[in-house]
Amino acid sequence: MKKLNSKICGIIIMGALMSAVLYPFAVDAAKKKSDYNKEYLSMTSVQEMYLTYNGRINSLFNDAIKMTLSDEGIVEIYKNDRKQKEACNNPKNIASACIFRKALFEYRGYKEAMQSAKKKTDAVPLFKDATAPETPSAASLAAGTKTSFINAEIGEGENGRAMEALDQTLAFYDEFGTSYQMHLDNQRIIKALEKFNKRLSEVRTESYELPGKFHDATSDGAGCT
Repeated sequence: MKKLNSKICGIIIMGALMSAVLYPFAVDAAKKKSDYNKEYLSMTSVQEMYLTYNGRINSLFNDAIKMTLSDEGIVEIYKNDRKQKEACNNPKNIASACIFRKALFEYRGYKEAMQSAKKKTDAVPLFKDATAPETPSAASLAAGTKTSFINAEIGEGENGRAMEALDQTLAFYDEFGTSYQMHLDNQRIIKALEKFNKRLSEVRTESYELPGKFHDATSDGAGCT
């Protein structure tokens, strides 16, 4: 399985490395406010942000899983953050650390744009095809609906459903890596047993052709002479 076979165990131990590897990435990204996808800030509705973000996150994990199953991916992980960042520049590196980095890049841009949209009551509507409110009460209602959606999505003082979904998806990806490695191990064991059974069958077939008693051989119960 190309490079994946020798390094897919990296996915398996990611659970143990979460606190040592992934958490520092999140802290590092939180400090670097510029490290996010600014494209979301140019979007003209919350709906566009929402659909774009979820589409990209789905594609990110789906592509990683496809590369795993098609033997096109590799897994390279390091405890050193600089080395890990360099390793993650390889688009074929499907290590959880790399997928997390890319997902966090998208999430932080999404969250930044959502927070900006909440402040801009009229400039960024909830729906892309929304018409401008004709009355102050309609404008207040639209702003309240948009604010409620954004608060539920990115959280207000705590993680919202977008981060919770991302955490669950990453946990699933780690579990997938573990299960897939077990599947590969089982396949290797099955193939080895098949070869063993085939050889054993060949030995049995040959033994059936041997005579019941060898010519000029006698037995005294302790051995043949």
